[in-house]
Amino acid sequence: MADFDGYLAHDPRTDSFVATIPTSHAFLNTRDAANFQTTTAPVITSSLVVVPKSLPSPLPTLLLLNWDDGIQITSEYQVDVIRASTVGEERRLLADRPNRVQTVKHSGLSAAEMTRTLMNLFRHGSTQVPIPLYSDHSRVTAAAINEIFCETAYRRFFAGQRFVICDFDANSRPQNVEWGTIQAVQSTHLVPDTPLSNVYADGARVYPMIDAELVFRDEADLINDELGELFLTVREIPGPSTLPPTMSGLPTGWSVYGDYPIFDASPEASFGYKPGMLRVGTQTQQGRGHVIYAAGERPQATHELTYRGLSRASVWPLIEFFDSRRARLRAFWFVSPVAMWEAIAIDASSVTITGVGNLEDIEDFFDYIAIVERDGTINIRGIDNVVLVGDDFRVDFDEVLSVVPSLANIRRTTAAHLVRFEKNSMRETWTTDGICDIQFGMIELLREIEVTVICLQ
Repeated sequence: MADFDGYLAHDPRTDSFVATIPTSHAFLNTRDAANFQTTTAPVITSSLVVVPKSLPSPLPTLLLLNWDDGIQITSEYQVDVIRASTVGEERRLLADRPNRVQTVKHSGLSAAEMTRTLMNLFRHGSTQVPIPLYSDHSRVTAAAINEIFCETAYRRFFAGQRFVICDFDANSRPQNVEWGTIQAVQSTHLVPDTPLSNVYADGARVYPMIDAELVFRDEADLINDELGELFLTVREIPGPSTLPPTMSGLPTGWSVYGDYPIFDASPEASFGYKPGMLRVGTQTQQGRGHVIYAAGERPQATHELTYRGLSRASVWPLIEFFDSRRARLRAFWFVSPVAMWEAIAIDASSVTITGVGNLEDIEDFFDYIAIVERDGTINIRGIDNVVLVGDDFRVDFDEVLSVVPSLANIRRTTAAHLVRFEKNSMRETWTTDGICDIQFGMIELLREIEVTVICLQ
């Protein structure tokens, strides 16, 4: 076999492999606090057989959901981060599409459904199984054989990917399950590539569909001989059927400064915020004492956000932002939701703030300052110098403001940090079909510089 850089998934039905090759390799390199960014198209040769993505087998099984524990969707990217002693980083994206991990609770299952569930568990343990992405379902308002009218916004419906549709019997149990491939996604409806076999009335449900990896162990809980429930966690298969990210490039609807999008955590949102710091280093025991080695020039700021009770329309920009950054790969600005200082004077080249804390602390630990206006405008500037003016501090900008806001229009003056996401994954917890909790962390980057490197192939 020739060199291969991608994913392999064995299909026991055809005794062949799914071969997924990224269309591009994007990575960031950092050596001695300098970053390099490049995108190259790999030349791949392989004798692998590619299994068509439109052949799911067996038919997806839909069961009753219990929303008490919520539906958890975790989007995971594969990003390698190698850190130098200077706290410089090499960040490399291994695959441009995330894998989703879905955890759901099926409950209220009848004896017949429990039998089918147990059969389905064995199917999950023997081969890849197509399953619906329950969190992104949409209510069908009307469906002809060539169109499915439903809400398509804020859901993972993509042209070329698959869907599963069903209606429900008098006991609210799924029936008339049917699947197909999406030819086009319109604002008001989906267009399947082949006509539907059934005509679905108002109240039916349509779901994006993914292929789940083989599960090595799972079990159902039989409450009595007529009632059971099941917790099922499945991981999306890396392959042609993997759903693409919700956003690529710069995320829409967010401000930008210096080619980086600005994440402004609004203090009016319902969330928990945990600011902190991280100092990379080691402590080595030697005799009765110990030696401490601290990497980098100073501690890095950390931020953890937990949003609660967001509507689908409110949480989707956060999901798109995470996807646009490809988890830990790409940097962005984070503006603290805390008003750390009060601006008492401002001009194009500086702002005077109330003297809270020590002047040296600002010089040593803060590289950027943010001035957030009441209309949402965000001004980020590097801190060039800090001067004591009476009991207050004058912060000089490294770049003049193009428009100087009035003091009355300044909503908050606070710190800004150039950061990346701390983890390769982000978890959504859908407590209902329209309400979501979401959590993620960020870590500050020191001396982030992007340089395009010519690929010598």
